[in-house]
Amino acid sequence: MTVPTDSLKVKENKDGTFTMEWDREDPMWSWLNTLSEEEITKIISDHASSVLKDNTLNSVINEDSLSLD
Repeated sequence: MTVPTDSLKVKENKDGTFTMEWDREDPMWSWLNTLSEEEITKIISDHASSVLKDNTLNSVINEDSLSLD
């Protein structure tokens, strides 16, 4: 069984903004086709805020993210 390729690509632009691209036929990401840019931005912002407010998850991110293994 082959694992399907994830078509979602997120790129950081030189100005600090991000660009998202995906295969509009990809069943994993096709739900994004119906959303506006503002709706996608709100989903990402809301999730980021939620993660940052989660002390347990935030401490794991802070401890593990920048360590050289």
